[in-house]
Amino acid sequence: MIRPPSDMLRARRFGCQASIAFACPFPTMAYKINEQLGEKIARERKRRDMTQEALAAKAKIQTTTLSNIERGETDTSIYTVFKIAEVLKIHIKELFIFR
Repeated sequence: MIRPPSDMLRARRFGCQASIAFACPFPTMAYKINEQLGEKIARERKRRDMTQEALAAKAKIQTTTLSNIERGETDTSIYTVFKIAEVLKIHIKELFIFR
């Protein structure tokens, strides 16, 4: 579902980043989403016996960027998540199913 621009403005007013968690009502929720996404990427990478270096190289991103994503320390673009999902051979929506 695409959020209207008013949600993005509201999210910015609460201090949220305008990337993955652009519609979060509070900054702590954005951090939790980043953390959960990072954990999911790390889990899927390890299931495939891949190193961070190998995944980063295949996704054409920096190893430090992948490391920061996996630790939930950075907001990332949907495009970067898409590239990671392609390398892991899973649908991007699977990375956003948190259990």
